Amino acid sequence: KQWYQRRVLFNPNFQNGVLPPDAKADFQLCDRVVNVCSSHCVPFGYKGTIVGIKNGEIQSADAIKYEVLFDEPFIGGLSYGECNSHLYTMLPFTLMNFSYGMRLTQPQSERTIPKPKRKKNRLRLCVDNTA
Repeated sequence: KQWYQRRVLFNPNFQNGVLPPDAKADFQLCDRVVNVCSSHCVPFGYKGTIVGIKNGEIQSADAIKYEVLFDEPFIGGLSYGECNSHLYTMLPFTLMNFSYGMRLTQPQSERTIPKPKRKKNRLRLCVDNTA
């Protein structure tokens, strides 16, 4: 096996902020994504889950925005339920979709949803069990 450093595999500076990392990727609710835009409010490399899809008034790829619930809080993040500073609305070119790659490479019977790594005493799971 040959191993590569992560920074060699994808460099966000090549895209200049308007080209998606994977133009063929489609985004769905509950997809796992990572922020690949270094000049953004959300820190580079933060992982999260798509919890909402917003379509703009103009029907184009640029008008679609995704609400992402990130695993870690950050300055400038919005509140989502009891999770403070975890939510942010993102454009498609700022996200790399891990779930899309999993859908392409694994048969549907073998797919499992990747679980976010939990750090002790830093992040509590935000679940509303009142329903």
